[in-house]
Amino acid sequence: MVTCWAPENPASLMLMALRTLVFSSDERAAQVLAQHLAEFDLEPILCPTIFAALENVGKVRFDGIIADWNDDPEATFLIKRAKETDLNRKAMVLAVV
Repeated sequence: MVTCWAPENPASLMLMALRTLVFSSDERAAQVLAQHLAEFDLEPILCPTIFAALENVGKVRFDGIIADWNDDPEATFLIKRAKETDLNRKAMVLAVV
């Protein structure tokens, strides 16, 4: 089973970094995006599968959710589910094309 992961101890992450879920099956693109997010104190949590992303959306509050639109219709489903949860209703959502 594939789970979500975060980069190991990025130097730029601070204690109060904003938690951001990144859903993409493209591992290389997700890693590059995670590096850039960390530069802006946005703690990236990478989820390469819809199952891992949905599990996290149901358990963890995210400040932002980024979905790779190449993974649609799963990306649409993830965004819809996130907006239905009390934890993530107010999360900023971004679809990357």
